[in-house]
Amino acid sequence: MSTNKLIRFSGIAAMLCGLATAVFWFVHPSAADPRAMHDAAFFAAVQNQSFAVVFLLFVALILASLLALVGYYVRLFATAGMLGLIGFLLAFVGTAMFVASGVFQCAVAPALAHSPATRQLLEPDGVLLGGLLGLLFAGTGCTFALGYLLFGICILRTRVFPGGAAVLLMLGAPVLGLSPLMPLWARVLGCLCWGAGNLWLGYVQLAAGDDRAVSPLGAGASEGLHQAA
Repeated sequence: MSTNKLIRFSGIAAMLCGLATAVFWFVHPSAADPRAMHDAAFFAAVQNQSFAVVFLLFVALILASLLALVGYYVRLFATAGMLGLIGFLLAFVGTAMFVASGVFQCAVAPALAHSPATRQLLEPDGVLLGGLLGLLFAGTGCTFALGYLLFGICILRTRVFPGGAAVLLMLGAPVLGLSPLMPLWARVLGCLCWGAGNLWLGYVQLAAGDDRAVSPLGAGASEGLHQAA
């Protein structure tokens, strides 16, 4: 695949991710709220088909955001430096780890909610979520938040992308990464910011992929190679 096509595909992925993220908390089931009371209504909601559908959407937007991130980094490669590399790796790993929580909510939680004998495993302080799995989910959010903060700083420094898009990512990522600690209004605002940031960057990627060939070494490196030739 040419770099140009990668940039364009990442732009499409970023825009799809941005749109899905912007609406996610408006369709997010109340049963998935970490503060939801675990009563009969909670367990019934977890078993509802719409619960699984929403988290399938979540897994899909996470996978799209991984492709978007790769495209962003290709554009930043020449000027990103160590900060950009670390930010990209943390953001990529943190985002990829969210697939596990999405699959858990989509496929495992409904199965556990089905039987009274296993419902206790969905308790935040239970054997399952109160142990290593809970720590993994917490580490996922922290890695995601830190990665996007550093990657956003890199975008601001390199000026390859609009600074406003970087600010939106930096505002939204910590809220989404630490969403269990956030009130509902903050989660909605975080989704809107992060989604809008990806929409903006996706539009820029599409324009770049359509208008010119993009070197994975960056514009500055390409000029240097032409001068050397």
